[in-house]
This record gives sequence, C-alpha cells and structure tokens, in this order.
Amino acid sequence: MAVVVAAAQTQVRPATVEGIVKNSRTGEPIADVRVTLSPEFVATSAKTATSDANGRFVINAVPPGRYNVSAARTLFFRPRRNTGASAVTVSDGERFSGLQIFLAPTGVISGRILDERREPQRSVRVEALHREYRDGLAAWVANGQATTDDRGEYRLFNLTPGTYYVRATQQSVAPLYYPGLPDADSAIAVNIEVGSEASAIDIEMRKTPEHVVRLRLGGIPPGSGTTSFVVRRKTTRSNDTLPVRPESLADNVYKLSLPPGSYDVVVQVSSTSTVGTRVLSNAGIFPVVVGNGDQDLGTLAVPQTIPVNGRVVATEPVTGLTLERLNVTLTSSELSMSTSTRGGTPAIETNGNFRLSNVAPGRYRIQLTGLPPDAYLVSAREGPREVLDSGVTVRGDSEPLELRIAGPGSIGGLDGTIVNALGQPVSAATLVLVPAPERRSNASAFRTSTSDQNGNFSIRAILPGEYRVLAWEDIESGAYFDPDFLRNFETRGEAVRLQRGSQTRVTVRVIPAP
Repeated sequence: MAVVVAAAQTQVRPATVEGIVKNSRTGEPIADVRVTLSPEFVATSAKTATSDANGRFVINAVPPGRYNVSAARTLFFRPRRNTGASAVTVSDGERFSGLQIFLAPTGVISGRILDERREPQRSVRVEALHREYRDGLAAWVANGQATTDDRGEYRLFNLTPGTYYVRATQQSVAPLYYPGLPDADSAIAVNIEVGSEASAIDIEMRKTPEHVVRLRLGGIPPGSGTTSFVVRRKTTRSNDTLPVRPESLADNVYKLSLPPGSYDVVVQVSSTSTVGTRVLSNAGIFPVVVGNGDQDLGTLAVPQTIPVNGRVVATEPVTGLTLERLNVTLTSSELSMSTSTRGGTPAIETNGNFRLSNVAPGRYRIQLTGLPPDAYLVSAREGPREVLDSGVTVRGDSEPLELRIAGPGSIGGLDGTIVNALGQPVSAATLVLVPAPERRSNASAFRTSTSDQNGNFSIRAILPGEYRVLAWEDIESGAYFDPDFLRNFETRGEAVRLQRGSQTRVTVRVIPAP
C-alpha cells in the first residue's frame, strides 16, 4: 500500500503599508503624491501608490523585506530631517500603518535677461546650478532650466533649498553668470529657502572680448578623418562647455576664438568604418590659458589610440554566468569619453578574451556589466597591479587586463543598529561604509544605507577589507566623498574588518545634526 504524505508548504503572505503625506510647514495633507517602496535586496519591482485628497495612501501586496521609502510631487521636496521613515522593514502578512511622510514646498528663482542697452533678450536658456556629488566628485549641475519669453523673463521653479549659481546661455555666445560675469568663480550665489522666491535675479548679456588661439595638430596623417574640438572652461563652480567653432586652415592648423580664462581643449580625430561605426584614431587633452591677447600654441601632438586587451576569469563556478553576455566599459572623466566591448562580434569571446581596439591614452574607471545575480567583479589587474579602485592608465606599454569574477562566498555583509547617545534606536539616519584610504578614489567602494523604523540597517555584497562605519542624523548626499569633510568625523565611527562569506554586525552611534 502506498502512503502519500503531503508536504506542507510555507506560503509567504504579502504585507500592506499605509500612511499619510503632510505639508511639513502647515500640517495639511497633500494629495497626488507618488509614494514608492523600493526593495533593497529582493529582486522584485517597486510598489507605488498615490495619496488621495486626504493625503492618505495604501500600498498592497508588499513582499516581506526592507524597502526605501520615497515620495514625489511637483512643487514639493522631502527634507533630509524630520520627514518620517526613509526606510521600513515589513514582515510576513504585516499591516504596517501610521507611516507619516512630510514634504515641504520648493523654491523659485526669477528674473530677466537683458542686453547692454537694457533690451529684453528672448529665447535665452537659463539654468540654476546646484552642487551635487557624481561618481565621487563634486559637480555643479542644472537643477532647473527655463527659456526667456518675449519680455526676457524667466522663472526657475521646483528648486530644493540650497545655494545656486544662475547661468544664461545665448546661441553661440559663451555663458554668463549672475549678475553678468563670464567667470563662474566670480559669480554671486543665490540662496533658496523652503518655499521662498528669489526675484529680480537679472543678467546683463554683455559681449565678452575674445582672443584668437592658433594651433597646429601634429601626429595626424592627411585624410585621417574628422577632427572635433571640445572646449571646457576650468572653474570650481561649473562645468562649462563652450560653443566654439574652430576655423580650419591648411595643414591641420586651426584657429579658436576664446574669452580670457583657463581651458581644457579635448581633440578627437575619427573616421567612419565600412560598417558605418565611428572609429577613433587620435585623441588628447591640452590645457590652454588665454590672456589678454592672441597667441600661437605651436604644434600639439595628438596621441594615437591604442588597443587594450584583456580577459574575464571566473575564479570559481558561478551559476548562470555566460561570458559572451558581459560588457567591459572603460570610462574617462578627464576625456569625457568611454569605450566598450558592446557591439563587438562577439563582445567577449567564450574563453573570456576581449579587445578594445581604439582607446585614447589616459586614466579610466573599469566597469563590468551583465553579471548574473550573486556574481561580482572582485578584482581588476593590469599585470601585477590591482586597478579596480585606482583605475587603469592606458598607455603604449600597458599590460593586458584580467577581470576576476567570483560568487557569493567572495563577499561579505554588514548589519546593525544606529543609536543615539542614550542607546535608543534612531530611524531615518544615513549610514556610510567608508573604505580604507587607499581605496577611496573608487566611488563604488563607498556603501550607504538608511536605518528603518527600528534603527536597523543592512548592506550586502561588500568586498572584503578594512572599513569604518559612520552614521549621520543629517548629511548632504555624497558629502562623505569630500576628504576634508570626512576628516572631521572619521574617528567617531566604528572600525570593522569584513571577511569573505561572513555577515558582520555592529552598533553605531549617530552623529547628531548641528
């Protein structure tokens, strides 16, 4: 007689998250706010809901786990402090109620763009530049953009509080900064508070004197292809690319018209292959300082591009790994260019070998994409040198790259709780895992998390090594990339050593808001 035993299967019951969105200044409910729960670890899609007329929202069918909480609506933003939970952890079948989210009104900058005769200028692009950290570097990026109307008026809205520099660009003229200066470092800042409007921020579009810079490009054979120039003005507050139209003369001689200032001139020479793709043959970057007169720079030798060879190696069996589906990308922030194996035939061979044929000399950050879940790039070597954190310098005598992949046993994890001076858990605090000093040039080596409603945090897939764990009650996003900022707090963190295949737990005392 056969006996059939039915195995009980554990069924995961979804959770429900509900709450309300309010105006942090008035306490009134806010309608039409899109609330999103983004899973930190589980490979599921985000869950969203929109607040009703009473500011209330309900998100159903939420799988158990940790979620980051975001809320968005035009004309509002979420401040860094006292705005409710920024992360939540929900358990099997839980009904998580009472989640409160507070938003505050954004600000406005308005004004007019005029010429030297005080005549209004129409169709001028106006931008509000705000400092952000991208790839570990501070950059001034446009947070708002508008075009002037027939009265020369503009209005930049939906601006989060902070310091801005207003830039106006008109057709082929070099940009000017409020109140009408070509140099961003001399511009006047505009400070925006919660819900405020800074008006009468007028810019006078004066004609900026320009001087001729003459140069000859060396190392480029006749008929090599198309030569292009990118001219970037070097300032600490902006990333200006000037709308320069070089005048081409005979024998690879060019004339550029530039205002006084310091520049990086990026030169690229490219042609079109038989299959229609762009092939870069020469590229280089040259510092140029323009004074109060014309100048001749003589001959500038533009380096030829060179091939970069390498291979991808799995140091252990990795489930779901297909080498041909991977993509290797080298990115240079200095040259503002990247090169990739994507589009090759094949992109990466079955044995892991790859070749990037036309790479300009310079320093590059290495990325490997297309990895399956639980597979990680754990090392990048150029000959005997480890270059995953430092980046690789491409030059004529570069050795082949070796990119090493490993599975989940090659990495570690970190869990813990953020507490205050009394030992009480702190929610919505920002935790930063800071790598050892020699690894800090790699922005991806820094890891962050936000404490949930119980003060808990979790970070997975961390490369083994020495780290320091810091937590802030209030910190500007990305400020920890700044060595000067970090130096003031580093001793207040917890030192940890993460091992392969281990999950470390730590309690961190929060750094209070000033």
